[in-house]
Amino acid sequence: MDMFPIVDISYAMENYSSDEKPSHKFLTDINVNDICNELHNAFNKWGFIYLKGHGICNTFVQHTFNVAQNYFELPTSTKNKLLLASPDPTCNIGYVPFKYETFDNTKPFDLKEAFDYLPWINDKERQKLPLDFITMLDDFYGKCQNVSLMLFRLINQSLRLDDHSFIENAHHLMGQRGNTTILRSLYYPGVEEKNIQSLQGRCGEHTDYGSLTLLFQDATGGLEVESPSGEFVHVIPIQDTIVVNAADLLERWTSGIKSTKHRVTLPKDTTKARQSFAFFCQPDDNMLIQCLDGSNKYEPVTSLAYIHAQFKKTYSQVNK
Repeated sequence: MDMFPIVDISYAMENYSSDEKPSHKFLTDINVNDICNELHNAFNKWGFIYLKGHGICNTFVQHTFNVAQNYFELPTSTKNKLLLASPDPTCNIGYVPFKYETFDNTKPFDLKEAFDYLPWINDKERQKLPLDFITMLDDFYGKCQNVSLMLFRLINQSLRLDDHSFIENAHHLMGQRGNTTILRSLYYPGVEEKNIQSLQGRCGEHTDYGSLTLLFQDATGGLEVESPSGEFVHVIPIQDTIVVNAADLLERWTSGIKSTKHRVTLPKDTTKARQSFAFFCQPDDNMLIQCLDGSNKYEPVTSLAYIHAQFKKTYSQVNK
């Protein structure tokens, strides 16, 4: 079966992850340029890759799933103590209840719940969460941020931009106010088949809004990605890899990289739960996204304006 490739960035992580900015050695390293070419070809054809050699060990990832499962198994009344106040990307912190989101408005609500995390969560909000859960989220966010910054650097190099830090610098507020990059813990509970509506799934067909998404999924599977031929294919979980996909704003920047449609379908055994973590990278709020090739393929838009518009669509039919 045709599937997007595995790209190993271990060489870049081991040799250059501590650099504050791209060095001359990095820019001229033939091994780095080979990785850049792999990324460029995969993102232009598929918009998706399996990322290997990212430096986040499987033991830690399994720990995050265990801690998150404990959280989602808490009583709803407990989880509602820190309820997502409103679908606002600038304060996207809190529990997202079952029936709340609909990514495909032609179909019933998505069969999932989630917790959205931003690092500037205040002490009062932190105290509403289990200590191991908030500690894990802090740690995980930092690890994802480090991997993302290397990917930005490699993608920037693959585009042969004159400013060698352009994409990286466009995300320099990541983890701070002024940037809406979130870590989302997702839980898809098991559902009796008799309670599933026609055409209902775990997450409707959509593209992601920002620049890149890092997805950590358990062994249950269910993610499907639109192939270059237009057919949806199953994304088989591969241990020690992250599924990384380009998102809308990276497509608008590059006029070539694909932001590809994807969805999460139900397994044959609908009572089987599924977990994943998604790190949704977003350029800084005020960053103007315009075609880097000078074309007018996409109208310029700021990062925050674009995500606001997409949130409005996603939550236009909030199910409560």
